[in-house]
Amino acid sequence: MKLTFMCGSVQLLGSAGCDPGDVVPADLGATYVALDNASDLLDAEAGVGISYSLRELKTRIDAPEPQEAEGALLYHFERKKEAFDYVMLVVRRLLTLVFLKVIFDAQRYLDGYLDDLQFDNRYVTGYFRRLDARRKMRGQATLLPLRSIEKKKLVDALSVLPPPSERRHLAIGVVVLAVEAMAPAALLLLDWLITEVST
Repeated sequence: MKLTFMCGSVQLLGSAGCDPGDVVPADLGATYVALDNASDLLDAEAGVGISYSLRELKTRIDAPEPQEAEGALLYHFERKKEAFDYVMLVVRRLLTLVFLKVIFDAQRYLDGYLDDLQFDNRYVTGYFRRLDARRKMRGQATLLPLRSIEKKKLVDALSVLPPPSERRHLAIGVVVLAVEAMAPAALLLLDWLITEVST
């Protein structure tokens, strides 16, 4: 029906219509039938035979069989996996202990800070400055500005640079972080080198 509709539309535009005689040769069907008969004739008369023989390959006596090599590889892999699992178990337990130590140290610090006035009380805060300014207005003795001996013991919270005692801890922390960063960097570099060499 669609083809008839299209042919009708083409005839309305002034074309001759949908006569296939102009485009398709008249003997198209005869050529197809002859080609199909020739194909059947070739299939019936032309028999193709293949002859082959199997040769038995001689294997080396000391060469392992593929199943043996696979078993040895799986055995070594399982041993290494067991060792890795054991190491990861130890690491997980150590991390659990470190986590518990952090919690207990934080609780101990909080208890000391709340109970003992002298515990880690060496920071000059904004509240400390307001108290000192109030004492100055009343004409009482003040602590600010700090003397050179007090500057070594107390930490100014508004200061940009840390005091010398904290600078030492900060430098140690930076060195430890740099050393810890070298191990993954070395592993990544080694991985990159192996990849480049193998390709």
